[in-house]
Amino acid sequence: HLAAQNNHQGLLDHIITTYKIDPLTKDIRGRQLIHLVAEKGLQALVDHLVTKYKADPRARSNIGLQPIHFAAQNGHQGLLDHLVIVHQADPLAK
Repeated sequence: HLAAQNNHQGLLDHIITTYKIDPLTKDIRGRQLIHLVAEKGLQALVDHLVTKYKADPRARSNIGLQPIHFAAQNGHQGLLDHLVIVHQADPLAK
């Protein structure tokens, strides 16, 4: 998760490939990597996870939060707009 949260795409790909890690694995709170990178506002990495690893931009955590919620809670308006326009995230998701 640290490679993703710190925007190290190359390192993230290396770790996933070398150690055969599933990038869609959820943590104890039900969050996937896409939630964590959305929280940081890392649009390119969100796109990379969706494109390369088929991450779901509408994936829900254990309490129902989606990547769009993490982007909004942290003031990442550009990513929020991108998730809605490009990845069809629902801006009214609850």
